[in-house]
Amino acid sequence: MFAIHIVRMHPVQLKLARNALGLSMMKLSEETGIATSTILRFENTGNARLSTAQKLQRFFETSGIEFIERDGKPGILVGKPASS
Repeated sequence: MFAIHIVRMHPVQLKLARNALGLSMMKLSEETGIATSTILRFENTGNARLSTAQKLQRFFETSGIEFIERDGKPGILVGKPASS
């Protein structure tokens, strides 16, 4: 049996993922429909609704970003975007 470990996106991972894809906060806002101020607040404080964090995480995961945690430290892996 395999254990599945789901990593919830950490604020630093949001910034790493955004930068890895070359997205400004404004462009990410346009792509996701999430207000720029909400993205900024999440990056700076980690404060966001669960539904907002999940929407951002799904966007990045379908764009090829994998959220990981190693030795208790959040990070990302960049891969190929999911095919439509």
